[in-house]
Amino acid sequence: MLTLEEKRVRKRAYDLKYRSKNRQKLIAKTEEWRDRNRGKVNANSRKSYANNREAHLTRQKRWRQQNPETYKRSQRAHIRQLKVATPTWVDLEAINAVYREAKEKGLAVDHIIPITNEQVCGLHVPWNLQLLTKQENSRKYNHFEEPNHEP
Repeated sequence: MLTLEEKRVRKRAYDLKYRSKNRQKLIAKTEEWRDRNRGKVNANSRKSYANNREAHLTRQKRWRQQNPETYKRSQRAHIRQLKVATPTWVDLEAINAVYREAKEKGLAVDHIIPITNEQVCGLHVPWNLQLLTKQENSRKYNHFEEPNHEP
């Protein structure tokens, strides 16, 4: 007769072997669940962030320090995306005014129609910019909801 501890050890070994053997299947299943429960996942993420904000910011800072090249590459990619999405005829001073206002008010600049999105590609123009709190902007990320045009 096995003790409770021996049963736990066997179960742990079985689970490890199963997860190793079925890794791709489990990843796909998890992704499907996350897609079906996007609202729940987002709510849990926001709750976790709110409860552990300082730890989250510390991890972010540590990651940037440990991965300076990856971080710089990401920043350069973002700047390239803005340049590509900025038409040559746009009033750059108007764009800069929006960013100055955001800085003065402690807000973030958001693209109403995201610059990078699977559905749409917005422009970096003044009328596509809005001021949001940093939290609202992070929550929105690059999501785009198509307007409802029903009569």
